[in-house]
Amino acid sequence: MEDLLGQLRDACAQVARSARHVRLDAEAIPGYAATLPLGPPPFGQDPEAHLIDGDRELLAAFWLTLDAVNFGSGWFPTLRKRAGRSGYYTIAGAIRDRFASAGSWSAAELGRIDAETIARVLDQDAGRELMSCSRAPCVTSETMSRASTAAALPRSPTQRPDRP
Repeated sequence: MEDLLGQLRDACAQVARSARHVRLDAEAIPGYAATLPLGPPPFGQDPEAHLIDGDRELLAAFWLTLDAVNFGSGWFPTLRKRAGRSGYYTIAGAIRDRFASAGSWSAAELGRIDAETIARVLDQDAGRELMSCSRAPCVTSETMSRASTAAALPRSPTQRPDRP
């Protein structure tokens, strides 16, 4: 398992090093980490917003895609939201619906994703500034493709196939 986690850390570090539009404040990480609660989050997965069934590759693709699309969520106040849902749950539900109806995007598809596609999936207006961020600088196709590649990291030989 350690080798797999090491590969994942290395892949994430490479993405962070090559980012052109965002930077990590490495000095702030220890202080931020100290504020995070230990243990499971207080809420479970929401089956209306999260993909909860599927093989490990599909679930990894869902969470990596959701996190890539959801990154930089200062846009939540401007989103057209689903009834009774926050910005996060609007995005999560839309990505979940797309996965449920058409499966995951391939790495190549994520690399070609455009404003019209992401707007259609999220039920937003393609002409809004936010939707143009699907190309750059908010979420780049390179970042989406790298997230998809990270989902394809080899399994640890000691990991049980019935556990994610």
